[in-house]
Amino acid sequence: MENNNYMPAQEEITIDLKEMFFCVLRKWKIILALVLIGAIVGGLFATTKTASETTTTETSSVQSYLITSDFFTTDLINAKVSTLIHDDADLDALRQEFGIELENDEIRKMLTINVSKTATSPTAFADTSSGTKITLTVKSTDADENAAMCEAVAKAVDKQMENLNAAFAAEYENYHYEKLSENLETTTTTTATPAPSPVKYALIGAFLMGALAAAAFVVLFIFNPTIKTVDDLRTYYGQYPIAVLGEKRMGSLPANDQQYLLDALKAMQLDKPLFCGDMNNARIASTLEWLAGEDEQYAINPALAVGGQLQAVQAGSIILCVQLWKTTNTELKREMEICSKLNKKIAGVIVLQ
Repeated sequence: MENNNYMPAQEEITIDLKEMFFCVLRKWKIILALVLIGAIVGGLFATTKTASETTTTETSSVQSYLITSDFFTTDLINAKVSTLIHDDADLDALRQEFGIELENDEIRKMLTINVSKTATSPTAFADTSSGTKITLTVKSTDADENAAMCEAVAKAVDKQMENLNAAFAAEYENYHYEKLSENLETTTTTTATPAPSPVKYALIGAFLMGALAAAAFVVLFIFNPTIKTVDDLRTYYGQYPIAVLGEKRMGSLPANDQQYLLDALKAMQLDKPLFCGDMNNARIASTLEWLAGEDEQYAINPALAVGGQLQAVQAGSIILCVQLWKTTNTELKREMEICSKLNKKIAGVIVLQ
């Protein structure tokens, strides 16, 4: 058999996605066991969680005012009242007067202003057909002294409204202003969180554990430095198997691995072959010992065949021994380099699955 002892460059070795898929598939028992463990852990985790409730207390001060004027429209009043929360200088003065420990932006977030036209006027303004209702709402969800803070901000806003309307009354005719009401309310909202579903968490646990297991085997495949398939030998090293031990054989081929190998070696009619490669492997060593008992020309001490350059010089042919997923690329390259230096051609490879 012609053999040029082809030595691959490191970057020529690529990843076979199909083989990687079947490698992960061969680990289905381990993956299934981990999936079941993940489902059990997820289900048990769900049973440790119980339903819970979240309580939120909100304090609000709602102040209503009514303005009637021949001059004012709803949009104009809305524009003027909105300035209550835009003037930093006014807010700074009110914060100091009422002892409000909030920044201006925080006060603005607490305020909601609603201006709407109403057809109903209080009896004090019976001569007026309609008015503009202004509702100022101050809300606080701060758990610490929220009621006191809410009242302080409401008082500040009320004073600012009085100042604003005093200016309006002096400037515009037929202007009337009245504070209708002021209500301080506390609302408690309870949000219930149901207990987690054991089935849902079991499925999540099973999926995550299965995905992690598959990913782990993919990583191990990618970084595994061993010879993984017979195709690796053909593609990257230019070597062809004399016999593949451990695989299922059809037809007239012997089912016994040792007899199958002996028949293959005799068919090649090799003269004084030397076995080298992964000689420390127990399966390879026991197979070679059996061959030595069957035929004297195979009676080579496996321990001396590891890098045995003197024996390699005297040998008529070289046969590499490789076990898939055990023999590393480095070990195989080392043996091939020795054969190349001694100008010995490799007759073939005995592959153990």
